[in-house]
Amino acid sequence: MDAHNPSRGAPGPRDAGPRDAGLADTVAALRDEIRGLRSAARMRAVIEQAKGVLVERHRISLDEAFDRLRTMSQEHNVRLVEVAATVVGVAVPTGDDTLAIDLPEDVLRDRLPASPAASRSWRSLQEQPDVRAGVVAAVVDSMAGSTSHGDEAAHLLAELLSPYAVSGVTLYRASADDSLRLIGQHGVPGDLISSWRSIPPSRDIPYIASLMDRRMFLWGTREERHRDFPGITTSVRSRFVATGTVPVVDGETTVGVVGLMWDSEQSFDEASRAAIQRTIERVSPLLLRNASAADPELDWLNTLLRLHLDPWLLLETIPSADGVVRDFVVQDAAPTVPEGQGWVGRRLLELWPSLTSEGVSRALAGLAQSGGSWSMTVATPSDTPWGIPGSRVRAVRLGRRIALVWRPGRLSDRRSGGGDEADQGEGGLASRA
Repeated sequence: MDAHNPSRGAPGPRDAGPRDAGLADTVAALRDEIRGLRSAARMRAVIEQAKGVLVERHRISLDEAFDRLRTMSQEHNVRLVEVAATVVGVAVPTGDDTLAIDLPEDVLRDRLPASPAASRSWRSLQEQPDVRAGVVAAVVDSMAGSTSHGDEAAHLLAELLSPYAVSGVTLYRASADDSLRLIGQHGVPGDLISSWRSIPPSRDIPYIASLMDRRMFLWGTREERHRDFPGITTSVRSRFVATGTVPVVDGETTVGVVGLMWDSEQSFDEASRAAIQRTIERVSPLLLRNASAADPELDWLNTLLRLHLDPWLLLETIPSADGVVRDFVVQDAAPTVPEGQGWVGRRLLELWPSLTSEGVSRALAGLAQSGGSWSMTVATPSDTPWGIPGSRVRAVRLGRRIALVWRPGRLSDRRSGGGDEADQGEGGLASRA
């Protein structure tokens, strides 16, 4: 590029303006179209809920239920989705305060704008508190049901907390060992998120303290947080001033933690603390359950492993506070393993303590630290699923997880108690890694 000739290389200021303006208009139009499509898809869930209500109450078919919704829409001059949301709201049992979600008015208007020409009887029906609570529950349920990524769940939670000027939200799912795995965030810089994707089980960290003690923390300043957790202030630098952590309880189980962040100092009175906690308690379990594809790595790992013909286990490391891996949690098992689903969520050494004496757990821990692959031929019978002499066991680190694959020994191998060396290169996942 000639630096002395402005006619060459990048366009000059005169021709950049119109071209950029046209591009900006196109991007804005596409963004609005995508938002409209997403909104339509989410509201479709409300219509399906209403059809289900009518089918159950009146013992009619789905087509007849849709015709009734359409007739009500025409009679009362109300959009179909408004009719559906109100039908669901009417069907909600009164007195169930779990549905009395404090949803900001602007969020509800954005998701379900009211028809100004609706009949007077319909407007009065929608304003009844119990019906309105049901409408809010229907809208939240439809949005949560369409959440395919954890970031969308965190974004929705940030919207619900907009009256409290929340700047950033993180959503963590609890693992079997009381560690936490990030599944979604909104408004948090990438450099900060990258170091907090996995949180080990240490009570010196607010997130883990909230998980273990089922306790909400809200700090209006950095100094307040430093008084409760002296170590965390010195180890983490962030633009956020006020922060908080709130446990997510689903039934009787603490399933995760929500992190809250503010750019400026905050003052939390009892009313605001209670409102924040109530919103998270009522909405977050639903969001956490529906953030099913929040871990893209896990999604493609499961797809890859299901193509493998040999039995396998997918293991997740359990890091200690000092970062050393001493055990694993079974995260998934091959569908061909009869007892596999019963192992999911349990520790490897809890299932098969003999792995310690055999040296397998030590080998897997080393693999988790250094990467690469590892394999062995079973020489001594054991109670493990691959504990037949002659079986080939292979393991490979895939991202943050370990895939353990085994090929049961043949009948001749069982008799001899040895392995078939020719089998080492046949189709094993680790041998090809």
